[in-house]
Amino acid sequence: MPDPAELAQPPAAHAAWLDDLTYSALRLVAEALVELAGFGVAAIGVVRDDGLLHTAVVSGSDEARALLATHTTPVAALYEELRLGDRWGRFTFVPHERVTGAGLPGWVGDFEVIDAEDAWHPEDLLVALLRDGHGRLRATLSIDIPDDGRRPGPERRAVLERFAVQAERAVVGALERARLAAQLRLADFAREVIRRASSDLDVSAVLDRAGDALLASTGSSGLFLRAFTDDGRTVVAERTDGTPLPRRPRTAAIAERASRKLWRRQQVGILYRDELVNLDDDDDNRTIQDYIRDSGTGSLLLVPLGVGDECVGSLTFVRSTAAPRWTEAETAYTFGLGGDLGQLLINARAYEREDRLAHELRALDDYKNRLITTVTRELRRPLSAIVEDLDQIDPAPLPGFARRALDTMERTSERMVRLVEDLLLLTRVADPQNELAAGPVDLLPIVREVSELTEVAARERGLTLRVRTPAFTPTVALGDAVELDRVVVNLVNNAVKYTGDGGNITITLRRAEEDSMVELIVADDGIGIAAEDLPRLFTEFFRSADTDALRRPGTGLGLAIVDRIVRRHRGRIEVDSQVGSGTTFRVLLPAAG
Repeated sequence: MPDPAELAQPPAAHAAWLDDLTYSALRLVAEALVELAGFGVAAIGVVRDDGLLHTAVVSGSDEARALLATHTTPVAALYEELRLGDRWGRFTFVPHERVTGAGLPGWVGDFEVIDAEDAWHPEDLLVALLRDGHGRLRATLSIDIPDDGRRPGPERRAVLERFAVQAERAVVGALERARLAAQLRLADFAREVIRRASSDLDVSAVLDRAGDALLASTGSSGLFLRAFTDDGRTVVAERTDGTPLPRRPRTAAIAERASRKLWRRQQVGILYRDELVNLDDDDDNRTIQDYIRDSGTGSLLLVPLGVGDECVGSLTFVRSTAAPRWTEAETAYTFGLGGDLGQLLINARAYEREDRLAHELRALDDYKNRLITTVTRELRRPLSAIVEDLDQIDPAPLPGFARRALDTMERTSERMVRLVEDLLLLTRVADPQNELAAGPVDLLPIVREVSELTEVAARERGLTLRVRTPAFTPTVALGDAVELDRVVVNLVNNAVKYTGDGGNITITLRRAEEDSMVELIVADDGIGIAAEDLPRLFTEFFRSADTDALRRPGTGLGLAIVDRIVRRHRGRIEVDSQVGSGTTFRVLLPAAG
């Protein structure tokens, strides 16, 4: 994307800052003077924003073109030189004996001076000042080396004046067209910057990126960008061309009220020193007109920013007293710009709310983790003491009801211990500050060990447990061995728990078809999972409402732990299940190496 500074200030090399059409138009004017007016050299200089007269085209002499192609002259020096000359209509003639030469072009024509009283001297100066409709100097037309070797007489001066009138129209028209084209490029650039801007940009950042282009494309000396916030505040950013913009306490509130009215009307408002356009004649706007007069400003263009029915801000362009009135094309462009900026501010507001909510959720999650860690640690100590005391009791001499009570207490205490351990593990693997110490972990011995430990419980219920592992392909994942062992244990225990007597469980470990992934699949033909339960399957403490599932004891933490560990290892877990047909869990983990 082009830089706005490059668009606003092209380099001053020969014709590099002119587009082809404008350069061709200026060259035709210069060539016409050479061919039709009877002069050997014609040059057109253009006054640019830096206050210098830049030579644009030179016709009739290759030597002159080479020397003057990149020449610049301070406009003030040119005026000082012409002050010593004689006015011939639009032209000014300065005879060589009065020319000082300060800051003027360094080329002097090489020709033989004729022996006559009105002979043209190589250092004579003949320059026409070309002005626009507002009287501003836009260009100069310099001619040299008359064909007859004489200074122009009255008849020839009249011809030159007609040429100057036509040249002024052509040159000023071409420059105005070029100026409008440059403004259009800058306007398109500014709108493109705004359209591509991220929603996390604040108003100051928007002006940093597009402010210069906005000023140049509208011919403004400054602008204010106001964003109305949800809490009633107004955020203001400004951009100037170097001239400070005065502020008054009441102007922000007035601009907000006027912007909301203008957005409802789908219009922009203009305030001149003595005229209002699309704005009500009330105390507010008369206050702004007083501000315009007191600050030396020429006019203000107030553009409402909004989307749909909501006005979310305003953009105020400031023009100097020397600037022209606002055109219909400019107001149409700026109103469209208001829609683009309004969408950006809406997006930024939504982003800010989302970011604030995410921050609050992270804080809440941190608090939850700290609370769980504190509570579970406090529970672990008395639970450990209870388990130790229960282990010391000899059930043999106890009556039957006492032994049954002792057995219940032991099972309950074991479940509470497992719950505490699961909570501690869940908070540990979910803590972003607890970084993963990853290393190569061979999953094959883990799967074999878990299947051997589960075999006894499976056999008691008539379950068939099958293990399928590769014979030669390595199944080494990148991660933490203890945490990956817990993934295998929880998935296999979950399959055993929810598979009916005589069912089948299959554990498959292999290198995935995807590059650099190890695949673990635990499949059963058990009771399955209802479709409405699948979205919440990995949520902490979630238990299905299915009565068959509720009959099986559990804390609702096993799959949540599996999900956190897998995501912590930059892997993913997939589940496929149907009620009555079983469940398949598929875990993909990054392979080591």
